[in-house]
Amino acid sequence: MPRSLEGHVALVTGSTGEGMGRSTALTLAREGAVVVLNHGTNRTTGGANNRRLARAIQDLGARSIVVRANTAKGSEVRHMFARANAELGSVDILVNNAGGMWNPREDLAKAMEKERHRRYQSASELAEDIRRYLTDQPVMARPTSAMYQLRKFARRNKALVGGAMATLSSLLV
Repeated sequence: MPRSLEGHVALVTGSTGEGMGRSTALTLAREGAVVVLNHGTNRTTGGANNRRLARAIQDLGARSIVVRANTAKGSEVRHMFARANAELGSVDILVNNAGGMWNPREDLAKAMEKERHRRYQSASELAEDIRRYLTDQPVMARPTSAMYQLRKFARRNKALVGGAMATLSSLLV
């Protein structure tokens, strides 16, 4: 019997624990997907647990790799996707199960807009917004307030902002 996700690559963040991420990874594997298991940095589980999960996925007839990456750091996320692409092919399915500051109403609002003209017009527009997020650029899905743009600028230019703050504080003293 054909499995519905045969030939697809799925990446599941926060998947090496004992909860929803693990269950999601096993379900995707059961449906035939190749699975990238993200071992987050705040995990208390170790290598033995990761190997058990990878073996369980193999027993379901699917392939998997474990990639350690802190999903709060863009460089580590880019590395995780690059490794997935190099070893398994491009990621077709992404399940964000990692903890952290994520507000789905705000972050996915544009993707779920009722009015068609207010949604992303293509998957590439959504991908571009994800790329912008990973490089600390303002995303198009959010209203771009001055404070939001300033925070993004400061994240991208830490040395410049730090130097300017140090100069300003020395002038005030």
